[in-house]
Amino acid sequence: MAMPHTEPLEISSRPLGPPPVDRARIRRALRSLALEALGRAHPSEVVRLEVEAPPMRPLGWVREQTAAHRGYWTGREEPGETAVAGAAFVLEGAGFEAGCAAADRAHALLAEADGAARFYGGMRFDPETPPAPEWAAYGGYRFVLPRFELRTHAGATTLACNLYLPEDRRRPECVLGAINALSLEARAPVVDLPEPLSRTARPDADAWNDAVGAALEAIGAGTLEKVVLARAARVRFARPLDAFGLLEALAPHAPATFRFAFAAGASVFIGASPERLYRRSGRLLASEAVAGTRPRGRFQRDDSRLAEELLASDKDLREHGVVRDYLSAALRTLCDLTQVDEEARLMTLAHGRHLHTGVRGTLRADVGDGAVLAALHPTPAVGGFPRPASLEAIRRLEPFDRGWYAGPVGWVGREEAEFAVAIRSARLQGAEMTLYSGAGIVEGSRPEAEWREVEQKLGPYAALLRLDAA
Repeated sequence: MAMPHTEPLEISSRPLGPPPVDRARIRRALRSLALEALGRAHPSEVVRLEVEAPPMRPLGWVREQTAAHRGYWTGREEPGETAVAGAAFVLEGAGFEAGCAAADRAHALLAEADGAARFYGGMRFDPETPPAPEWAAYGGYRFVLPRFELRTHAGATTLACNLYLPEDRRRPECVLGAINALSLEARAPVVDLPEPLSRTARPDADAWNDAVGAALEAIGAGTLEKVVLARAARVRFARPLDAFGLLEALAPHAPATFRFAFAAGASVFIGASPERLYRRSGRLLASEAVAGTRPRGRFQRDDSRLAEELLASDKDLREHGVVRDYLSAALRTLCDLTQVDEEARLMTLAHGRHLHTGVRGTLRADVGDGAVLAALHPTPAVGGFPRPASLEAIRRLEPFDRGWYAGPVGWVGREEAEFAVAIRSARLQGAEMTLYSGAGIVEGSRPEAEWREVEQKLGPYAALLRLDAA
């Protein structure tokens, strides 16, 4: 029998997987661009130098860096990821007004810069109060122009080096030294989650009942319309946690969220927040009211029932309405034109649902990011209403420092800016992690139900880390 003709089998010795990173080429390119930029005049104080890079996982790349400033960001809808390491310039300090002014300063520094350049950072939930020791390294606010930035988008990977020329021209050796020290490893982050040993709730169940009771008394007396009370769950593990590996593992448990990480000192603050504070695109501003919560049902029948229950709940609709009305009024002070969705819709997440209303406007020409932050933060979704009374109640009733939990985190660019509300978040240090979550207290709230709501909001972390309810 005649055998069919076949081409000889070619066996390649090339290794499988992505090609090795040409570290020498990347360093030479960055050094050459840096020396050129430092040696000539520029219209901007900020210069962004960018080179193509082979495929690298941003979370894997950033965990290999040794710089004090490290971070990560990925938007809720936009594809791509960004990891940052080192600092070309830092705006930091204390106080809410100063933090808002720093956002404006960041935008001003980028006025003549490459449109891709950004400052990344955020601020405390309550910048007017001094931080507890565990939050001291983060300060009241911090916005960082990263020295290095790795971005992935549409199948391409770019590595950028940012220069702040007023200082970097005086210290070219520091810039070149940072390029030489930069790790170009592309290993995936380690998703090796240790066993939890213990979990402690602050406040505990009895103290929570007392705090909710005190809040309801203030609401009944007319002092408050709503206040958001939070809990901190401190978990000890058998060995230290890899924050960036945990964030990688969290992705499939928290899709359609803003995932972020900010390192400070020996700790890393991470989160997977569903809630946008605002997005600025040119003069167009978009915000959203997110309040009212139900868990997902295990079966379709239960899931549908819970969704219908949320849409019909008088208590949740009132809680949501406070946030919607607050944001609508705030945008009217900032914008020439505003638009509010006619009806609340469902925001469906992996572990729960919320009521959602979009709020949009066209910013006046004299309004910057600082004014937007000052007008919106904290929204009643994470603070309460009225703002001064709710902040006073939180300071009095919560037995811990929120730090950056529920504060605004994100980035400022020349033409765009985006901030998320840092909920569904945790601070990791060594073998300890503190998880933060809260619930809105309004007339009709019950302490036991609000306790369960906080537990449900911690669902992605609890499922991933095998945490028992406290």
